[in-house]
Amino acid sequence: MGVRYPLVLLLLLSSTLLGCTRELDQFSPQIVIVRPKSDITPNSSVTIEGYAWDDKGIIKLTINGKTDLLAKGEFANQYGRKIVRFKFAANKLENNALKYEIRAVDVARNAGTRTISVTVDTKKPSIAIQGVESQTDSVIIRGEATDNRKVQTVYINGEPMNVSPGSEVPFYRVVRRSRANTISIRAVDGVGNEAVRIIYMPAPPPPPEPVVKPDDKDQTTTNTTPRQRTRRNNAGTNTNNLPVRTP
Repeated sequence: MGVRYPLVLLLLLSSTLLGCTRELDQFSPQIVIVRPKSDITPNSSVTIEGYAWDDKGIIKLTINGKTDLLAKGEFANQYGRKIVRFKFAANKLENNALKYEIRAVDVARNAGTRTISVTVDTKKPSIAIQGVESQTDSVIIRGEATDNRKVQTVYINGEPMNVSPGSEVPFYRVVRRSRANTISIRAVDGVGNEAVRIIYMPAPPPPPEPVVKPDDKDQTTTNTTPRQRTRRNNAGTNTNNLPVRTP
């Protein structure tokens, strides 16, 4: 009887400790999405990739409440691990959008969920040239790049401009003249779609006409030729009026 009593106490203590351990495990699994990096993608074929982790171990990983990736298949050998990696191809997109709910369950039946929504954007930005001003050594270009979501960057001849991303991005740039006879303008949206606009380098403006001074203009109208001056002198001399001496 003295031996059975400590044994009963030991069993009760063990069950109590296990119960406490189970109660103390209130940490839910965490899910991290690695791909796609954004909820908007330019690709119609989408692969969702990530991992779930837990301090005790994960025993279940379901997609939209149906498929358990740890039940069978290539990820089944990760059953019970603290870090479980997953990857699956999204189904054919409907209206260029998809939505998945990923749910991970640990050994204590704590669950963590993560919902991912992906939209496919294949529309390129548009570039509008609002003005091209030709100068002697440079060309001034004004315009605007627009996108159905967000223009991220605008490049002029490969050099990025300092613009604020948005659906409508105005730009202004003074381009120095060079041997190139074209100017390239490229706009890129937030997921990598890009549009390119090429314009020809306009000819420099013609040189200004010479300015005629007022003094030069008066002199031009009053000056006469030597022949005209000779005629005037001959006309003023009357040889018939010379005095005649009488012998």
